[in-house]
Amino acid sequence: MRVENVNIEDFIKQFNGLWSQEDLSEVFGGVVPMTIWNWRVKRQFPEPIRFAGKFIRWEPQKVREWARQNGYKISREPKRLQSASRQAA
Repeated sequence: MRVENVNIEDFIKQFNGLWSQEDLSEVFGGVVPMTIWNWRVKRQFPEPIRFAGKFIRWEPQKVREWARQNGYKISREPKRLQSASRQAA
């Protein structure tokens, strides 16, 4: 297996603003992460846009669109991203 040098800051930037499985369970009102996984396996949920090992991320706009089309309510942004946006301000 070949391992290349990776700039960790560039790697992290790829995931900024994207939602994790834990974020999704939070914004869907406490749905357990396994439910998100089951939706994904059954192809009932949008495909993630980033993969890095176990780090899977979704584009928030695609998730919001899917939720609207399927009658799910997203009440707020994930807490992890709310605190990051407050620190940036």
